[in-house]
Amino acid sequence: MRSLSNRNNYHHQFIEEIRRYLAESGEYSISLFNKGRIALYALLKSAEVSHECEVIVPGFTCVVVPNAVLYTGAKPVYVDIHPETLLPNPDLVSQKLSSKTRVIISQNTFGIPQDAQWLLELTKGTDIKVIEDAAHGFGGSTQGVLNGTMADAAFFSLQWNKMFTAGIGGIAVSRSESISRKLLELSANLPMPSFTQELSIAIQLVGRSLFLSPSNYNRIIKFYRYLTLNGFVTGSNDGIEVTGTQVPENYLMSMGKIQAREGLRGLRSVAQNRHHRKRIAAIYNNELTSLGFHLPYDPPGADITFIKYPIFVKDRSIIFSLALKHGIEISDWFATPLYPVEGNLDPWGFNPSECPVSVALSSHIINFPTHQKIDDLQVEKTIDFVKKYREQFYSSPLECR
Repeated sequence: MRSLSNRNNYHHQFIEEIRRYLAESGEYSISLFNKGRIALYALLKSAEVSHECEVIVPGFTCVVVPNAVLYTGAKPVYVDIHPETLLPNPDLVSQKLSSKTRVIISQNTFGIPQDAQWLLELTKGTDIKVIEDAAHGFGGSTQGVLNGTMADAAFFSLQWNKMFTAGIGGIAVSRSESISRKLLELSANLPMPSFTQELSIAIQLVGRSLFLSPSNYNRIIKFYRYLTLNGFVTGSNDGIEVTGTQVPENYLMSMGKIQAREGLRGLRSVAQNRHHRKRIAAIYNNELTSLGFHLPYDPPGADITFIKYPIFVKDRSIIFSLALKHGIEISDWFATPLYPVEGNLDPWGFNPSECPVSVALSSHIINFPTHQKIDDLQVEKTIDFVKKYREQFYSSPLECR
């Protein structure tokens, strides 16, 4: 009984503090899930997405986004991105609308927010809902409006590399009365993670804090992906999620006690974390601009909190090899249009010819870190690395072909 009480206390506390954080943006229903992708799936179901429906998604995203759509029986319709924002091209979104469109997913990419207001105007007077993919965007804003509060509903991810972490975890929020009602019904009696799953997360939280550093990041992450994709530890991706479109076993699951506790702790440090990431990203931007880079990610009125800082290279395998040699932390988010799936994307209904910019940029992108373990010395080391191998880097995403 005590354990159940503690669990409920953490969940209740976490929800109330998220509600207070979002308070200036209005009243929101809030539900907690085991992963961000599950929060998206729950929102899609609550928006009555099902067979014969279409959902518009970016052609430059994580595979778990179209997976969530496919799990409902609906069809993902991909929109190519603009190379200077890494966000869906507005003109192409309107071209993709059809009588079957039920939802448009508005994505924050690396923390770069898409202003959802024009999407709400586009869908005004229709039954189409706008769901904000704010997995990368917690803490940022556009025109003074917090990411995750611009649309009918939104979800956040608490996976390891996000603004703050619960190990894994997801938050769904909604201001739509119809979505909120169904969302709360759906999330009311979901199963909890098993003891083994909770223990796995707890061990990983401790291990990450003690052992993961910028100098060994590339080696450890490669090993971690192997363990999670093969089911040895509870992690971000199950192997089945990157090999096909079959719904994983026990997919729909609530957030566990340890996740809620860690999420609550992380939420309380968001202001400090956000300040740090903005400062690190500003140093990258200033230093790279002085080296002749043109990385125009900053939309007017946007307050971006980069969870990673994207940059483009001529040959990613060469850069990764050199980074490993020099102890430079880099990562490869969106190294494929539906990250991290490589090769044939037919099972997800992705046609490369319809998203040429997404395909080109994903072939050349790498990311620099902004997290709390990155200090000025590590940033200086990273910039020196870029200077040394400047000829290996593109100056702008517009150069990627």
